Amino acid sequence: MLISEILSRVRSDLSDTREIQYADGLLLSRIREELNDTAGENSANIDVLSSVRKILSDESSRTGTPVSLASIRAELNDTANVTAFSTADIAKSVRAKLGDVDDVVLGTTTAANVTPESVIHYAQWGNAGNVTGTTGNINASVTLASSTNLFGVYVADGIKTIIGMRPDATINGVLSGGFQTALNLYVLARCLEGEVEANGGGGFGAFYDRFVQAVNSVPAHVSDSVLAHAVSMGTAVINGRRPDLGVCGSTSTLLEDFVMGQFSQSKLGDNGKVQLNLQNFYSELDKIPYHYADAELNGYIADGQAAVKAIRPDAVSIIDCFSDAVKSYAVCHAMGRRFGKNAEGMSVWQANDANFKAVVAAVPYHWTDAELRSFMDMGESAIAIRRPDLSGTSAGKMDQMHYTVFSALERRIGKDENAAALHKVHLEQFYADMDHYPKHYSDSELEAFQEEGKSILSALREDAVSNGMIRSDLVPALLFCTVAMAENYAKDASTRSLNDSQWSRLLGLLKAIPFHWTNETLLMFLHDSIRDILRLRSDARMDDFGYELAGVTDTPLQEDPFPLRESFAKASEYFCAAQAVSSRIGQDPGAEGKYQIWRTNYETEITGGRKR
Repeated sequence: MLISEILSRVRSDLSDTREIQYADGLLLSRIREELNDTAGENSANIDVLSSVRKILSDESSRTGTPVSLASIRAELNDTANVTAFSTADIAKSVRAKLGDVDDVVLGTTTAANVTPESVIHYAQWGNAGNVTGTTGNINASVTLASSTNLFGVYVADGIKTIIGMRPDATINGVLSGGFQTALNLYVLARCLEGEVEANGGGGFGAFYDRFVQAVNSVPAHVSDSVLAHAVSMGTAVINGRRPDLGVCGSTSTLLEDFVMGQFSQSKLGDNGKVQLNLQNFYSELDKIPYHYADAELNGYIADGQAAVKAIRPDAVSIIDCFSDAVKSYAVCHAMGRRFGKNAEGMSVWQANDANFKAVVAAVPYHWTDAELRSFMDMGESAIAIRRPDLSGTSAGKMDQMHYTVFSALERRIGKDENAAALHKVHLEQFYADMDHYPKHYSDSELEAFQEEGKSILSALREDAVSNGMIRSDLVPALLFCTVAMAENYAKDASTRSLNDSQWSRLLGLLKAIPFHWTNETLLMFLHDSIRDILRLRSDARMDDFGYELAGVTDTPLQEDPFPLRESFAKASEYFCAAQAVSSRIGQDPGAEGKYQIWRTNYETEITGGRKR
């Protein structure tokens, strides 16, 4: 029989047959669960600053769309086409409408352009070539006139006559090239003055009629200087009445009409086609929407931003979020210049003034990161004073969030609609949470309570701890002990001792768990039994034939054979069981009775088994 078999029978007698496992200790999470200590959970996942901004509806980096000049112009109905037009373009367009050309194209007509030859050339009319009369032919009349100073007089008179008929006939005081034919016909007619034709007609009258026709057939012409002056006059009128526009896309047509009107019938004779209606001109000019210069509107934008910042200092870093308000400000001040000039000016001003105030009030207040972090630091200090155990925990961060929110909102009470109510909620929540949260223990604190609990269990049950590890089936007892000490400490930091009720429950938990003897302890008792049996029965080391057993020792190992005669194995079993249960007398019910029985059985086995 092996030693291990005897030890197995001893465990059966002691009802200690369960396989015992040991644990390093408790999981701190189990202790926290019993203590309802959840303050430290997921603290790394809580971003206080982001949470505060979410509650305050205040993103860290709010952006908006900057105010555009186009949006302001749309409110002001500033739709004028202010693309610049040059006066040269205006003059060119007027000439096209008049069917006119530049001075340089027409050229000029002077006395040098009128010679006997050129005059005779224009005498070719009718079917007979040169016309002859009773006093000679046309050639002779022209030749005669050219031989005297009359020819020059006729030329000068012709120029004066043409100018009298056509005020537009000169270019810088010189007859234009378009009247060269007319001038030659005039001189021809004058050369024939007083001549009586054989057929009863007058050459003078015939050529004078042709002269008149030639004068009237020359298209109307406005000299470059006169046209430039007219354009300059129109430009001055527009600039004087509408300095916001000048000569541009919206006024170019009106300027052309003005210039055309300067060359009325009184100046162009029958060629005058355009009459200027000044009243209509001014009316059309006034209908063009007022135009504000970019610099002026940009100035209003800058003033609007300054006005917003004066009311809302927080707007400095988020000014584009107030773009709608800034736009309304710019519109108001732009319209202020048009009071009495624009029928809708006051209503537009009032609407934008109301919108400015509404938007400034509606944009959520913005706190800088530095401001909120300052409130966070204050909250952390307040928590450290009132509940130092919560500092840095998830619960502490949540309270820090409440503190930061109500501190930030203090400055908005009376300014923001919901500031007072929200401030009250978070102020009350801050103090309520600090009173509500159970005490939070650090890992080192709980580990210290656990080690102290192990010491208590070890003092009560020598089988509770082995090599610093707790019996697995005694973990509930250790858990109770640890939690009880922690709760006592939370109530009174000067003590952590168990009270009577707690002691009673701990002892009850221990009594419910059967005592466990280690293999080393039982092997030691078995060694004692061998020595005691050999003391009482020297023949126990001899076999049934009286020979001494080989290798007899009183300290065999667990896997060694039983060193005595097998008939003494039962005695050894009773001895070990009695020795083991003796340590439980006074602690386990029935322990003393079991001891007496096993002791008696041992003595019986020793006496009954002796060889006589």
